[in-house]
Amino acid sequence: MSYPVMNIVHQLPGRVRISLSMPPRRIEKLEKEVLEHTGIHCVKFSPITRSVLVYYNPIEIEMPEIIVRIGTALSIEYNMCPVYVENKKNVGVNIIDNYALGALIAAWIGKSGLLPLANIANLLEWNAGISTLAAVINHGISEIKISGTPDPEVVTAVYLLNSMLKREFLISSTITWISTFIRHLTGEELGRISIQAFQAFSQEENRMYYDVAVKSEENLYHKSIINISGNMMRKYVGIRGNMRPSSFLNQIKRVSDKHGDALEGLRNKKDIIFLRLEY
Repeated sequence: MSYPVMNIVHQLPGRVRISLSMPPRRIEKLEKEVLEHTGIHCVKFSPITRSVLVYYNPIEIEMPEIIVRIGTALSIEYNMCPVYVENKKNVGVNIIDNYALGALIAAWIGKSGLLPLANIANLLEWNAGISTLAAVINHGISEIKISGTPDPEVVTAVYLLNSMLKREFLISSTITWISTFIRHLTGEELGRISIQAFQAFSQEENRMYYDVAVKSEENLYHKSIINISGNMMRKYVGIRGNMRPSSFLNQIKRVSDKHGDALEGLRNKKDIIFLRLEY
């Protein structure tokens, strides 16, 4: 049996596009239910791309809550089945990153004296340092364009710049490149959760209750050797683990805590969505 899958295609503060593997059975109903919340200005489903485009005020509502509300509506529409949410990021290395890696290799060869590059070893080292610094800065700018915030790894640029001022930076350049780009060698980072809703109507209170379970789906990426190596190198540079972007489930937990584990309902603000977060 196939279940609905939501994929966060693109997001910016105030705007998010979500593709759906299975379209809503009642499009207008879904759009209206999501639009009911204060701060959401526009909800539009495109049958051609099977995606939902949402414009919202990030001061009044956060993107994770929008995901929960859409996931809850889809789960109810498809007979209380789980809805999987994937947050994919294209995190592969580009030509600038590869050039910096090549410059580092050349600099180490020049330093070792294995090839006749000793005469230009200092030039190769500067080339490696500058190209690595440029690659990290370019990476930070790209992340801002894609998700609105840079990865914390770009802080390594400060570490590298400080080392360059001290003129001892080949090792620093190598550590910076590894700590910034090694986790991107997998090409894609995937955060995956599931949302499953149940509903019950209280005749005494004349309101609907939604019990929504949000679970973390295990992601092999987080256990990969590449990721572990990257974490170790970032720790060497001085970036603590809590500086890394919080997981998608942690973002939802923050929203849940902010609302006392109870969100406004879909059809009526008097209705209540109770969130149960499971790691």
